[in-house]
Amino acid sequence: LEGINGIRNLEGIQVVGEAPGAEAQKSQAAAIIFQTEVDRFFQHEETLTQEVFGPSSVVLKCQAKEEMLRFAKAMEGSLSATVHGTEEDLKENRDLLDILETRTGRVIYNGFPTGLEVCTAMHHGGPYPAATHSFFTSVGTNAIYRFVRPVCYQDLPQFALPPELQDSNPLGVHRMLNAEWTAPK
Repeated sequence: LEGINGIRNLEGIQVVGEAPGAEAQKSQAAAIIFQTEVDRFFQHEETLTQEVFGPSSVVLKCQAKEEMLRFAKAMEGSLSATVHGTEEDLKENRDLLDILETRTGRVIYNGFPTGLEVCTAMHHGGPYPAATHSFFTSVGTNAIYRFVRPVCYQDLPQFALPPELQDSNPLGVHRMLNAEWTAPK
């Protein structure tokens, strides 16, 4: 509630939708949607850019495309950004998409950020501070790469290679050899 109340008490921020109160003993949160103008956002940027856990959003009303681009350029790294509009809107606002691609790990069109699924297509990361390294995801089958430091072995004799890389494959692991997956021998 601390984050929600911090936003609720800011001058120029309106509550435009709020679910009935949640029951604290059941660890529930009530959804709330705030709205403000872009200039007000920049007046309260420090508070409005803090992460608030739970179902809450701040909608920024832009009077002109320049305001939308100004906000997008000022965004910190984020997990996702959602764009609602027509295909014609996308064509007319390619510059917005170009900015969002540099600020987020996932750009969503006419949808909403989904829950997380552990699958090969999932990317749950983005530019700092959304993630510490935008190349990696914390969810999905590629999450293991957060803990990998690549090392290349050039011209080493077989005995000096880690067992996983030796031609005899003594550990019997699946691995990629010459860009193809190989089964253990």
